[in-house]
Amino acid sequence: MRINRFSRCLVSMIAACLLLLAINSQLLAHGANGKLQFSQTEVGPYFVSIWSEPAIMRTGDIRFEAFVVDSTLTPDFDCAVEIKLTSLDSDRAPIYLQTQAPEDGVVNLTHEINYSLMDAGRYSVDVTVVDAAGAVGVKQFEIEVTSVPVWLKIGMNGFLLLILVIVLSMLMKGLSLFGLWQEVKPGVKPTGRRPI
Repeated sequence: MRINRFSRCLVSMIAACLLLLAINSQLLAHGANGKLQFSQTEVGPYFVSIWSEPAIMRTGDIRFEAFVVDSTLTPDFDCAVEIKLTSLDSDRAPIYLQTQAPEDGVVNLTHEINYSLMDAGRYSVDVTVVDAAGAVGVKQFEIEVTSVPVWLKIGMNGFLLLILVIVLSMLMKGLSLFGLWQEVKPGVKPTGRRPI
């Protein structure tokens, strides 16, 4: 009976910890948490779709993905996609990023870039497609990046730490039920045998 209660508690704690880790992460892979900024928009001789992640932009890790096709609607990997982030709220210098084309043999069809943006505010995003002829077209959109409150970061990380400590203490207690871990009381020598 005790072992069943312990097992249920342990599984519940591990599930809660994994759920909190998933919530605490800011990015999910490949459009799962992204926002389509524009779709099949003509940029020079190409048609481009752009996603930004996460859907609600916050300071920290952000991601841009660009899907580029030529006039025959064939994915084009010979071109590059450059992104320029310009703050609309301050005189900070623009941030220039270049997406990486997928490697040969990789199934992913998008040009991707990850960046850690630490300043909140409104940004103008210029998307430029560059091929052998040079810059062939620019498309622009705006994003708003909000800051994650420090108290929320500390609270989430503190809560995760508390859950981890509880899970570890329950695990140690569970191991002692099976005789794999013995608690040593002051003045009592461990026998090496499981208590009866």
